[in-house]
Amino acid sequence: VAAFVLSKINAPPPLPVYSQLHDFSMLDQNGQPVSPLTLSGKVCLADVIFTRCPGQCLRMTQHLKELQAMLPAGLPVEFVSISTDPVFDRPPVFKKYIQQFGLNDQHWLFLSGDKPTLKKVAADDMKLTAMDKPVAEQDNINDLFIHSAKLVLIDQLGQVRAYFDGEDLGNNPQIINAIKSLADEK
Repeated sequence: VAAFVLSKINAPPPLPVYSQLHDFSMLDQNGQPVSPLTLSGKVCLADVIFTRCPGQCLRMTQHLKELQAMLPAGLPVEFVSISTDPVFDRPPVFKKYIQQFGLNDQHWLFLSGDKPTLKKVAADDMKLTAMDKPVAEQDNINDLFIHSAKLVLIDQLGQVRAYFDGEDLGNNPQIINAIKSLADEK
């Protein structure tokens, strides 16, 4: 009994709830519809990227690839990458991106939808920046969007519970512990 009490005292506090995902419908890399119901019961680690991105998106994808390889088998975790470039990023483009980077998409969804849905999910629900970059500010032909480099941790109920720097590989232990903590919540 004393050990149980001590473990409860030393346990980290539960992660806060920042916001809630609302209903949406997007298509994944296989052309299948995805909604919050599809993700229900799974812990999700999400980001906002676009496949033509010449910089930070590549680093964030590599970061998620490393995290995916580090996670213990059997955890109910789904990686979710939402495109800011829905006109270009369609299922065949996602398939090529997955193959090009040697990604395991068994538990990794690449989602595309219309701009209003993207704004609702990324900006309103996940509280991330995701917007078109003004032409006058673009450095090259692929410098199309301004978006957050955060990874968003979402629980089994669709609640946003944590944010992490998507380019900092040094935070992997913290991210994995947070995922395990949410996976243990009932």
